[in-house]
Amino acid sequence: RNDLFLGLSALLTGMAGLTKSEGMVLCLVNLVVLMWAVNREMSVDRPHGWRQVLIYIGVFSTVLMPWLVFRLSMKAQNDYIHELSVERVVQWETVMRMKTILYHYQAQFFNLKSWNLLWLAALGLFLFRFKRILQSDQKFIFLATAMTLSFYTSVYLITFNDVAWHLKTSLSRLLVHFVPLVVLGLACAYLDSAQKE
Repeated sequence: RNDLFLGLSALLTGMAGLTKSEGMVLCLVNLVVLMWAVNREMSVDRPHGWRQVLIYIGVFSTVLMPWLVFRLSMKAQNDYIHELSVERVVQWETVMRMKTILYHYQAQFFNLKSWNLLWLAALGLFLFRFKRILQSDQKFIFLATAMTLSFYTSVYLITFNDVAWHLKTSLSRLLVHFVPLVVLGLACAYLDSAQKE
């Protein structure tokens, strides 16, 4: 809604895209959430919503394009995309990995040495304010978090490495990506409740 914030978001999204495949996931998620938000808010009062999407794409493409061109010129391939097949995705072994994945997720969320208070606060907020979140702008924060977590989970499901080793060596780092979104969600919820009092 604010062009300055939109431009900053596009700039930071483009910079996130420079951080390997994880950053590209964040770029894709941000674009999907932005297009969904603009589509929902299109009205007579706001007829230029899609123009903002194009500006957003233009800014983050300007940041990201040099790296993408360089990467394509090097003919680098993503192992997961290159080696992925339908047979691998639908294997029973792949489905059974969810047990290991969920175990490591809960171990991170409830670990006293990590960000556990933040995750517990976010979970409590979501459970107690579920309807209000879905009726407010906080739903976009929830959508971005859920989509990104789903992408990361799908990588763990199809990883070519031992899934337990992969989770132990990368999950705590990936969860740090959610900290800004969760803190923003908690701050928005606080401001929302303060305004209603």
